Amino acid sequence: MQKDESRTFPFGVASGDPGPASLILWTFVAGGSDSVQWSIDIGNHRIQSGTVTPREGVVRIEVSGLRPATDYCYRFTVAGVQSPLGEARTLPDGADTFRLAVVSCSRWPSGNFDLYRSVAESKPDLVLHLGDYIYSDGLDGPRGDHDPPRECRTTQDYERRYRQYRSDPDLRALHRCAPWVTLWDDHEFTDDAWTKGAVQGGRRGAEWDERRAAATDTYRRWMPQREHGNGPTPIDRLLHLGSLADLIVIDTRMAGRERPPGGAGGPHLEPRDD
Repeated sequence: MQKDESRTFPFGVASGDPGPASLILWTFVAGGSDSVQWSIDIGNHRIQSGTVTPREGVVRIEVSGLRPATDYCYRFTVAGVQSPLGEARTLPDGADTFRLAVVSCSRWPSGNFDLYRSVAESKPDLVLHLGDYIYSDGLDGPRGDHDPPRECRTTQDYERRYRQYRSDPDLRALHRCAPWVTLWDDHEFTDDAWTKGAVQGGRRGAEWDERRAAATDTYRRWMPQREHGNGPTPIDRLLHLGSLADLIVIDTRMAGRERPPGGAGGPHLEPRDD
């Protein structure tokens, strides 16, 4: 990144939840700007452009009227400072091939995210992230400390954690090269989370509800997805990969999981003597 670019767009750009005729575009703008220009092109040909107002720094827009199975590039501009150039491909109406990259479970203190860079260089049509985009724990590792250096519990905690992860250049590169479809697992909340609590320490009740809401709201701020899906919960949605397959995204953790067996007073199996 150039110096002014990194100051204005410290977490790069991202796209997500593509359709045959639409894309979600995302960025974060530092400095409190109330006017952000966006544009989307095919090669050097301008397709659409506009101006939006960030919400607490976040810009998320849906661009429609696009062509199926088409490569687009996009960027944002604030006061003459341009963001990195992002690339995204709309979903096909019909197709013989489709390059889908599947990733999950990346913990900052445990090591570098160089695998993300390798996936970006493979030029996938779509990246599917299966969850554990962040880890909420406060433990350190070979790479260093988590920020904050404690278990995330509040909106401020989760916000700092996403900023730390999105500061990684390899993660930003993968967001920049292709649209993402994301769903959460437990570590976006806390280890072994379930619908009404978490196994570790048996967290339940009002304290858990507040923590779950903080984690959910922060996740939605940082992921390049639509505000609402087309399924039973806000994260559920259905994408048609042309005539090849349907991608059904279902929340099996926070909306679909009871207390897991074993630990923290949960149900468990007893051995039989016979």
